Amino acid sequence: MGGWQDNCWTWNLHIDADLLLNDPIGTAEAFGIIELLTNISPIVDAIDNIRWWPNKDGIFNVKSCYNLIRDRELEDVVESESKLALKMIWKTNIQSKLKVFGWRVVLNRLPTKDQLVKRGIIRDEHEEVCVFCDEKPEDLEHLLFKCKISQIVWTSIYGCLDIKEMEDHVGVCHLKKFTQALVGKIKNKKLCLIWLTILWTLWNWRNNIIFKGEVCVLDDMIMNIKYGLVVAHHLQ
Repeated sequence: MGGWQDNCWTWNLHIDADLLLNDPIGTAEAFGIIELLTNISPIVDAIDNIRWWPNKDGIFNVKSCYNLIRDRELEDVVESESKLALKMIWKTNIQSKLKVFGWRVVLNRLPTKDQLVKRGIIRDEHEEVCVFCDEKPEDLEHLLFKCKISQIVWTSIYGCLDIKEMEDHVGVCHLKKFTQALVGKIKNKKLCLIWLTILWTLWNWRNNIIFKGEVCVLDDMIMNIKYGLVVAHHLQ
């Protein structure tokens, strides 16, 4: 599970090979857990205590338990369009980490700040704000599609690819419209790769700002994405 090395906690987590081969949704969940644990370590010389994480105060009540069960039941119902998107990503010839990332985007399982609030990891409302715009709370749709910074990035990419803007579309709907707009311009097997490359770059820039203290330079981000698109275009 993990251990201390030179006063630093290191997780030792592995994903079962059968899960990787046969259960894409379960794999996405597993990678999500690993990513959540990456920046968490046990507290030395502290007394363990029990918290009911669905409540911010850590105290159990029936209402929060009911809401938790209801939300999880809803999450188990994957819409048909989401299933098609998962299949499209699965069939795309890309690295496993990009496939897992794509599944998590489709299923809304990225550890965005709104998800961390639900899990009780973030408790300060000031920490919930999007690191790109520093104005609105961060959730998947805002971060990757609706944030004014993300929209500037998308607008630049739309121009580069010579396709119409898709301001009102997010998530699976955006993937569908985006790939449809590129049919005939780019080989079909690369349609999903282009979409994932853009989202992957946005997500990594977000993480670099949070975990490495980097500054968001918009022009650099756009150039980074365009470079990634050029590389993706020349992949077999």
